[in-house]
Amino acid sequence: MAGEGAYDNQEPHKRLLAWQRSIDFVVVVYELTKKLPIIVCVKLGYIHDAVYEETRPRIVEIEKLLSGLINKLGG
Repeated sequence: MAGEGAYDNQEPHKRLLAWQRSIDFVVVVYELTKKLPIIVCVKLGYIHDAVYEETRPRIVEIEKLLSGLINKLGG
């Protein structure tokens, strides 16, 4: 995973924690699904519940960060 300092000298949006966490999570999702044709993995049994439960906290964190960002921007 990229550390918080990995995006320091990039474009301004890349310094947003919501953006950083989302990009890091995309990498995890691609790794989990790169051999799968469709992303309905849990329902089809391609990804075990334990793997899903392991990634769920990251999803929740990103949801909260994006929600806060939307609220701050007046959305």
